[in-house]
Amino acid sequence: GNAVVSRLPLKSLETIAIPDPDKENEINRDGEPVHYESRCIIKAVIEENGKDICILVTHFGLAESERINAVNMLCAIIDTTDLPIILMGDFNTEPDEELLAPLLGRLKSVDTNDNTFPSDKPEIKIDYILYKGLECIYSETINEIYADHLPIKAELI
Repeated sequence: GNAVVSRLPLKSLETIAIPDPDKENEINRDGEPVHYESRCIIKAVIEENGKDICILVTHFGLAESERINAVNMLCAIIDTTDLPIILMGDFNTEPDEELLAPLLGRLKSVDTNDNTFPSDKPEIKIDYILYKGLECIYSETINEIYADHLPIKAELI
Protein backbone atom coordinates (compact mmCIF):
# COMPACT_ATOMS: atom_id res chain seq x y z
CA GLY A 1 0.00 0.00 0.00
CA ASN A 2 0.84 3.66 -0.19
CA ALA A 3 0.95 6.15 2.66
CA VAL A 4 1.88 9.73 3.41
CA VAL A 5 3.15 10.49 6.90
CA SER A 6 3.96 14.12 7.61
CA ARG A 7 4.89 16.16 10.64
CA LEU A 8 3.28 19.06 8.78
CA PRO A 9 -0.48 19.43 8.38
CA LEU A 10 -1.86 18.26 5.05
CA LYS A 11 -3.54 21.10 3.15
CA SER A 12 -5.13 18.60 0.79
CA LEU A 13 -5.12 14.85 0.21
CA GLU A 14 -6.34 12.95 -2.82
CA THR A 15 -6.18 9.34 -3.99
CA ILE A 16 -5.91 9.10 -7.78
CA ALA A 17 -6.60 5.75 -9.41
CA ILE A 18 -4.14 4.66 -12.08
CA PRO A 19 -6.14 3.21 -15.00
CA ASP A 20 -5.93 -0.56 -15.14
CA PRO A 21 -4.49 -1.94 -18.38
CA ASP A 22 -6.49 -4.16 -20.66
CA LYS A 23 -6.08 -7.50 -18.97
CA GLU A 24 -4.42 -9.34 -21.81
CA ASN A 25 -2.14 -12.28 -21.21
CA GLU A 26 1.02 -10.25 -20.54
CA ILE A 27 4.21 -12.18 -19.75
CA ASN A 28 6.84 -10.88 -17.31
CA ARG A 29 10.63 -10.90 -17.73
CA ASP A 30 10.78 -14.46 -16.39
CA GLY A 31 8.24 -15.73 -18.93
CA GLU A 32 5.49 -16.08 -16.33
CA PRO A 33 1.95 -14.68 -16.64
CA VAL A 34 1.68 -11.26 -15.01
CA HIS A 35 -0.57 -10.63 -12.02
CA TYR A 36 -2.47 -7.35 -12.36
CA GLU A 37 -3.34 -5.26 -9.34
CA SER A 38 -5.16 -1.93 -9.32
CA ARG A 39 -2.79 0.87 -8.29
CA CYS A 40 -3.06 4.49 -7.20
CA ILE A 41 -1.16 7.70 -6.59
CA ILE A 42 -1.54 9.61 -3.34
CA LYS A 43 -1.36 13.35 -3.93
CA ALA A 44 -0.92 15.55 -0.88
CA VAL A 45 -0.13 19.23 -0.48
CA ILE A 46 1.82 20.35 2.56
CA GLU A 47 3.03 23.79 3.60
CA GLU A 48 6.61 24.30 4.71
CA ASN A 49 7.73 27.80 5.70
CA GLY A 50 4.90 29.43 3.76
CA LYS A 51 5.57 27.36 0.62
CA ASP A 52 3.12 24.76 -0.69
CA ILE A 53 4.70 21.49 -1.88
CA CYS A 54 2.98 18.69 -3.80
CA ILE A 55 3.85 15.21 -2.52
CA LEU A 56 3.18 12.22 -4.80
CA VAL A 57 3.51 8.64 -3.54
CA THR A 58 2.96 5.52 -5.63
CA HIS A 59 3.87 1.87 -6.14
CA PHE A 60 4.05 0.74 -9.76
CA GLY A 61 2.76 -2.67 -10.76
CA LEU A 62 4.93 -5.49 -12.06
CA ALA A 63 3.30 -5.61 -15.49
CA GLU A 64 4.82 -3.25 -18.05
CA SER A 65 1.36 -2.11 -19.13
CA GLU A 66 0.59 -1.11 -15.51
CA ARG A 67 3.86 0.81 -15.26
CA ILE A 68 3.19 2.63 -18.55
CA ASN A 69 -0.21 3.73 -17.24
CA ALA A 70 1.40 4.91 -13.99
CA VAL A 71 4.04 6.98 -15.81
CA ASN A 72 1.41 8.54 -18.09
CA MET A 73 -0.79 9.45 -15.12
CA LEU A 74 2.15 10.93 -13.19
CA CYS A 75 3.28 12.98 -16.19
CA ALA A 76 -0.25 14.41 -16.51
CA ILE A 77 -0.22 15.38 -12.82
CA ILE A 78 3.29 16.87 -13.01
CA ASP A 79 2.48 18.83 -16.15
CA THR A 80 -0.58 20.44 -14.54
CA THR A 81 0.98 21.25 -11.16
CA ASP A 82 2.66 24.61 -10.63
CA LEU A 83 3.90 23.68 -7.15
CA PRO A 84 7.28 22.19 -6.27
CA ILE A 85 6.93 18.40 -6.43
CA ILE A 86 8.35 15.44 -4.55
CA LEU A 87 7.56 12.04 -6.09
CA MET A 88 8.55 8.88 -4.27
CA GLY A 89 7.90 5.19 -4.41
CA ASP A 90 8.69 1.73 -5.67
CA PHE A 91 8.64 2.03 -9.46
CA ASN A 92 9.52 -1.63 -10.16
CA THR A 93 11.71 -0.18 -12.92
CA GLU A 94 15.48 0.09 -13.14
CA PRO A 95 17.10 3.48 -13.88
CA ASP A 96 18.23 2.61 -17.42
CA GLU A 97 14.77 1.46 -18.58
CA GLU A 98 13.23 3.74 -21.21
CA LEU A 99 9.97 3.73 -19.24
CA LEU A 100 11.45 6.19 -16.71
CA ALA A 101 12.61 8.70 -19.35
CA PRO A 102 9.41 10.83 -19.23
CA LEU A 103 9.69 11.19 -15.44
CA LEU A 104 13.43 11.79 -15.45
CA GLY A 105 12.92 14.43 -18.15
CA ARG A 106 10.55 16.32 -15.84
CA LEU A 107 12.07 15.69 -12.41
CA LYS A 108 15.51 15.35 -10.84
CA SER A 109 16.56 12.32 -8.83
CA VAL A 110 17.96 12.58 -5.31
CA ASP A 111 19.35 9.11 -5.29
CA THR A 112 22.74 7.81 -4.64
CA ASN A 113 22.11 5.19 -7.35
CA ASP A 114 22.47 2.43 -4.75
CA ASN A 115 20.58 -0.79 -5.27
CA THR A 116 17.50 -1.01 -3.05
CA PHE A 117 15.99 -4.46 -3.60
CA PRO A 118 15.95 -6.97 -2.02
CA SER A 119 17.02 -5.35 1.23
CA ASP A 120 19.06 -8.30 2.49
CA LYS A 121 21.20 -8.44 -0.70
CA PRO A 122 20.33 -5.46 -2.90
CA GLU A 123 20.80 -6.35 -6.56
CA ILE A 124 18.64 -3.78 -8.36
CA LYS A 125 17.50 -0.19 -7.94
CA ILE A 126 13.72 0.22 -8.22
CA ASP A 127 12.98 2.80 -5.48
CA TYR A 128 13.17 6.54 -6.11
CA ILE A 129 12.71 10.04 -4.78
CA LEU A 130 12.31 12.55 -7.62
CA TYR A 131 11.66 16.27 -7.34
CA LYS A 132 11.37 19.65 -9.04
CA GLY A 133 11.26 23.22 -7.76
CA LEU A 134 13.35 22.33 -4.72
CA GLU A 135 17.01 21.75 -3.92
CA CYS A 136 18.33 18.45 -2.59
CA ILE A 137 20.94 19.11 0.07
CA TYR A 138 21.32 15.54 1.32
CA SER A 139 20.39 12.02 0.28
CA GLU A 140 21.36 8.49 1.16
CA THR A 141 20.24 4.91 0.88
CA ILE A 142 19.93 3.51 4.39
CA ASN A 143 21.60 0.11 4.56
CA GLU A 144 19.37 -1.30 7.29
CA ILE A 145 16.62 -3.83 6.83
CA TYR A 146 13.22 -2.42 7.75
CA ALA A 147 11.27 -4.13 4.95
CA ASP A 148 11.94 -5.93 1.67
CA HIS A 149 13.38 -2.68 0.14
CA LEU A 150 16.12 -0.42 1.49
CA PRO A 151 14.80 3.06 2.30
CA ILE A 152 16.04 6.22 0.63
CA LYS A 153 16.28 9.36 2.72
CA ALA A 154 16.58 12.92 1.40
CA GLU A 155 16.45 16.50 2.62
CA LEU A 156 14.92 18.95 0.16
CA ILE A 157 14.63 22.70 0.67
